[in-house]
Amino acid sequence: MLFEKLIEFDMKGGDSTRLIIDREEIKDSVRIFLPEGSNEAKLTDKVDKHIKKLVDFGFLRVLSTDSNKFEVRRILKAKISADGLQEIKAKLGGEHAKLLN
Repeated sequence: MLFEKLIEFDMKGGDSTRLIIDREEIKDSVRIFLPEGSNEAKLTDKVDKHIKKLVDFGFLRVLSTDSNKFEVRRILKAKISADGLQEIKAKLGGEHAKLLN
């Protein structure tokens, strides 16, 4: 999801060189993979845990001005190629609903 957003951002161009995304955008992007009626509190907890891991790995950087906004670091593009992303999507296949389990 973050990789795709970074590619879209680069394709649009624009004035900024940094992709900034907030916690709600991340939750909304993940929500599409979950069945209807998923527990919102559980979703929030899991997303927060995964965001923390992405910050720890250096793929996201918390903005000093707002702890709910993150810069998507370009190192992500160096770690995952477009072909690698397609392979990950194919492996997830029908199991995409289990992403946050």
